[in-house]
Amino acid sequence: MKNIFKQVPIIHYLLLILFVVTINGCSKKDNNTPPQNTSVSWGQFIEIPGITSGVVGDNASELKTSNEGIYMRVDKGSTENPWIYRLQNGGIPSWTFHEQSKLYFDWEPCNYITESADDFAIFFSTIDKNGYVNINTGLPFLLEEKHPSGFSALNEMLVDNSSGAYKWAFFGDVVKIQDNTNIGEYNTICTVPNGGGINFAEADPYDAIVWAASGKELYKITVNGAITVFDVSAYDNPDLLSHSIEKIRFSYDVLYKDVYFRYQNKVFKIADGNTLSLFYTINNGANFMGGDFCIDNSYMYSTDGTKKSLALLTETNIIPAQPTTTDQTILLNFIYQTSAFNIGPIEVSKDPLDSYIYAISRSKLLKVPKSLK
Repeated sequence: MKNIFKQVPIIHYLLLILFVVTINGCSKKDNNTPPQNTSVSWGQFIEIPGITSGVVGDNASELKTSNEGIYMRVDKGSTENPWIYRLQNGGIPSWTFHEQSKLYFDWEPCNYITESADDFAIFFSTIDKNGYVNINTGLPFLLEEKHPSGFSALNEMLVDNSSGAYKWAFFGDVVKIQDNTNIGEYNTICTVPNGGGINFAEADPYDAIVWAASGKELYKITVNGAITVFDVSAYDNPDLLSHSIEKIRFSYDVLYKDVYFRYQNKVFKIADGNTLSLFYTINNGANFMGGDFCIDNSYMYSTDGTKKSLALLTETNIIPAQPTTTDQTILLNFIYQTSAFNIGPIEVSKDPLDSYIYAISRSKLLKVPKSLK
């Protein structure tokens, strides 16, 4: 079963201490960085309803995105089941919540780029069921079905974004797809290479294609079972902790339908879904997990403070210089914000008009602008 506890708070605290020590050396500086910063604010912390900093069991994780906002998993020490939250674009505290009746081993926003403002929709998989939750009137609408027999070995499940909306089920290295002409039946379409199974998968925003990560390999799998392998083992750094691909994101501009993914501190690009290249190396400083990145229509943003144009490849810095003040409250707040951003994870909405990047910081969400003022 896929590991759903992707964040380890103790590691985050250690990283925060390391970044407080090294913050001045971790952020990139270029000609767009002002020599002095007299402002008293950069980012803004947003309280997450129902959870409290320092309370055991209260935590946010698993940032995911749609064109209407940022989704996340929220755990509360006061309740048994996790929740799924969505923060509306812009970071104005406008939240939608759903409490899980059972533990979701997989969940994804249903409408990656076509969600409406009053819609909240996720696909989920539990130990014995899969289905959809939709909230657009304040009350959740649930549509679910039991897994077929033999799904006890299921380790990943998702729905693609094609007109067929196929359900994909991964069992180790075996890939099955639901037969939409005979609902409830699943057909084996392929077996992934090397027999190691997959870590996680993401549905392509456009087609009946799924991108599945397995260690240092990324698989492009079509609905008819064709597999293309992209291997990044030549880029492995043995000094970093992780040795598996950890994130896959997509640019969806009509001219650039590209795939981006992170392995350790390197962001790779697969141009038009076919040609692999190294796109960016994150200057991760003391972050031995490798750092993080996110993608909108036009830019990549990374936790070292770099904003890189997807088309022009130009790079600018989005983290301001440390404020020139003797006020220790202002200085500590700045260090806390920049450290939280450096550690990540970070995410952006798929709405090109939303001008913020979001990061999880313990039990709060940090909102920072995409460009320096």
